[in-house]
Amino acid sequence: MRCVVSVLDVCVSHLFLQYSVVVDCGSSHTQFYVYKWEADKENGTAIITEASSCYADDHGISTYVNNPDLAGESLKECLTKAEAVIPPSKQASSPIYLGATAGMRLLRDVDVNSSRAIMQSVRNALSDSAFRFVNATSQARIIDGDEEGAYGWISVNYIAGKFGHFSPLEYFFQQSTVGALDLGGASTQITYVPANDVTLPAEYSKKLMLYGAEYDVYTHSFSCYGLKEAHRRFLAHLVQANNYSTSIVNPCAPSGNVTSLNFTSIFKAPCCHSDNTTAKNLTFHFSGSSDPDKCQTQVEQLFLFNKSCPSCSFNNVYQPALNGEFMAFSGFYYIVKDLNLTVNSAKFPLDEFENAAKQYCQKPWNEVSHLPNVSAAQAVQLCFNAQHMSTLLVKGYDFNETQWESLSFQDKIEGADLGWTVGFMLNTSNSLPAEYPRQRINTALFVLLLLLFIGFLLLSIGFILHSRRVARRNNAEYSRLSSSYGSI
Repeated sequence: MRCVVSVLDVCVSHLFLQYSVVVDCGSSHTQFYVYKWEADKENGTAIITEASSCYADDHGISTYVNNPDLAGESLKECLTKAEAVIPPSKQASSPIYLGATAGMRLLRDVDVNSSRAIMQSVRNALSDSAFRFVNATSQARIIDGDEEGAYGWISVNYIAGKFGHFSPLEYFFQQSTVGALDLGGASTQITYVPANDVTLPAEYSKKLMLYGAEYDVYTHSFSCYGLKEAHRRFLAHLVQANNYSTSIVNPCAPSGNVTSLNFTSIFKAPCCHSDNTTAKNLTFHFSGSSDPDKCQTQVEQLFLFNKSCPSCSFNNVYQPALNGEFMAFSGFYYIVKDLNLTVNSAKFPLDEFENAAKQYCQKPWNEVSHLPNVSAAQAVQLCFNAQHMSTLLVKGYDFNETQWESLSFQDKIEGADLGWTVGFMLNTSNSLPAEYPRQRINTALFVLLLLLFIGFLLLSIGFILHSRRVARRNNAEYSRLSSSYGSI
């Protein structure tokens, strides 16, 4: 996950603008975004566009456990840049929000005091900014995984134009919504609208109101199944399966590579835990063996598949049948990008992905250690990432060969980043008053009036043409009669 700050520029007219800032704090880094939207809303929801962005930090705020004050400091550079985007006259009325995701959720589970100290640090930084920050606990908080999934779904469908909000004519021609698959560092989310005949259990349902329409979406967040935490759990599994031996074969790492890690870097709660006190001072050496079949077998040990629960994905979690198209982003996209699968298209067959993953997993370290745009750490972990993604999508979510065809892998749509911040702000805009509101007609009513106008226009043209034909016929008849009388 990432830590992102989003700035929204709300346009009421060419003279009146309203702004807001959103901060997304994930497990791996910090980023700022700038958006703008018309305060004169469409059926109660703003129409926004991305204006600019800023990376604030290469670390998630959850890493500042030993020095919480640095968490707030890490935001200040991008806060200054956001202030440069928003006119001084509007800064005091522009609200700022912060949402911390899986990294802080996990920290809160094991160390609530450190979690509180870090949140207080970032709240102090936001309070010292020029933006409107009047309710610290609601404007800067840890959001739950289902919220993150729902906001990601809103973002994907908004940016893809699935709500019929960019043009009134789209109201009658909009396509079905797209499911959202997000893979971060500490958690992963799946969110989509199931078939019409499915009644969702309350704990798996989110009701969203956007542009005058209500959507009942299925969403679930799997904690500890993001790439960073899943890999940590995998290494812990190998250590325990080898009875805490310090020399361990890693079938998912390239042969010729040796990675050494100490006990505390592997067994980090809440995703990994060990009661073995005698091993706490040990360093474990993982030697790669480039064995894709054994890698897949070991990765699947991280999942609980219950054949007696056909309506479950894994870990006894309910999931309705997949429905419609899906867009996979964040970690999903970066994995297939590193496997060179997104060069020509955002879509590719399942067997192409599986073959690319297997070929990579068979390569030794000297063939993958210098790949362009892939760091050494990424090269070591890419085989695991691909197998984890395969298990999650195919065996977990049930994207079989046919259903896989509904998947597309994207990082941006028309230059806009995919993530949860756009969805968060759109959902929040439902409760933000529009400044200088103007009376606007409903989109459907506008389209109906437009069609009626076109219909009346065509009828008028038809009536005029018909009248001209009648007039010509009458003139011709008059001329014929005149000629007849003249000859008598």
